[in-house]
Amino acid sequence: MSLFAKLTTFKMPYVIQPLLKAILFFCVFTYVQTPPVYSRPLKKIIVDSSNNHHLDVAFFYLPLPIFQKKKETQILSEFVLERLKPRTSSDIEAFADILDWFHSRWKHDGSISPSGMSSLDVLQSAEQGRSFSCIEYAKVYTDILHSLGYICRIIGVTHADIAYGGMGVSHTLCEAWSDELNKWVMIDPQFGYILKKKGEYINYHELFQSLTNKQVSAIDIIMMDGMKKLVRIDDKSEQTYIDFIKKVYGIYDVRHEGKCKGSNVCFAFW
Repeated sequence: MSLFAKLTTFKMPYVIQPLLKAILFFCVFTYVQTPPVYSRPLKKIIVDSSNNHHLDVAFFYLPLPIFQKKKETQILSEFVLERLKPRTSSDIEAFADILDWFHSRWKHDGSISPSGMSSLDVLQSAEQGRSFSCIEYAKVYTDILHSLGYICRIIGVTHADIAYGGMGVSHTLCEAWSDELNKWVMIDPQFGYILKKKGEYINYHELFQSLTNKQVSAIDIIMMDGMKKLVRIDDKSEQTYIDFIKKVYGIYDVRHEGKCKGSNVCFAFW
């Protein structure tokens, strides 16, 4: 006797037996009619153009948090200046002196970033041996520059295929504004690097263009040498960094918080 016959010979209430038969017929019919599904390799969708527009005008402005939390900013600057006396004869010297001291505050840890910690909390925790990610390197360095009166912003960079990748396909760095050069200067606080191209300091967009146009050979990566001098790093370290940047290069955005309202001071960027 078949399984179907056995099931239908059970003694059941008059209402339940027809319902069970209908369910069994439906299941058998569905199983017979459904074609086999074969797994196929995933296809990547690439958007090469779009008519989407920015919905928030705050994208075009840079709010400066230095004027929002004056007490916290003052405490942060005092903490830094107790440990460092940066030169102020030029913007680049100030950026470099702060970078030289700051990038060695802790060892990089790419795990999930802590929430709710201020830049001062991060620096104090680092002195106790805690490590943080590139996000904290960028955020804390930016806050330090703000506390000392400079303009700085956070740049998030990701590979165009980030949805198909894992760890190591995104990075966070900074750009500091130089009045003397009248431009943004790219700074990577995690590595302690500043970049040049043909002797001129460059921002991330210029690096992006150089990578796109395969002009990497024109890029020089510099850092402090321990003697208050900015020098070009060795070829091997330079190639290692370029290879790293190539892994995350593709899409970049400027981080900002909220809109320009009230007493916030905002600067347009490009």
